[in-house]
Amino acid sequence: MLNNMTAGAERAALHRVLAAVPELEGALAPHLEAFGDDLGAALVLEELARLVAPLLADPWDHEDLLRRCFRVVEELVATGDEDLHTAVGFGFLDGLGADGLVLADPWLGSGTAGLLEALEAGELDPDSALGPGGEED
Repeated sequence: MLNNMTAGAERAALHRVLAAVPELEGALAPHLEAFGDDLGAALVLEELARLVAPLLADPWDHEDLLRRCFRVVEELVATGDEDLHTAVGFGFLDGLGADGLVLADPWLGSGTAGLLEALEAGELDPDSALGPGGEED
């Protein structure tokens, strides 16, 4: 599958995530230094999953942050193209791991839950997720 996501769409996704979750800036700093704002959506969403996964063990102490994280993921699913869906699936959802997905279930919006079903059914193409610089992973 050819990747249809433009670099501009990926930058918009990066900025949308950072606007919603500024706590992610520290984790993205080395990547931003290396690639500028030309980060791949999958990388940004993998870092978001790394931030979210440990918080799910005690979610009520991190309720606001978790709500913002899952809300921006749902927004990306709602507004993104097939490549962005794949980046959410393989970057964020897969990045949460099996245990994290069980804990995340009550936080998933309907679009993200549907994307999880597609991921579990093998309906997403991992080759369409973009890496840094707009290159396919």
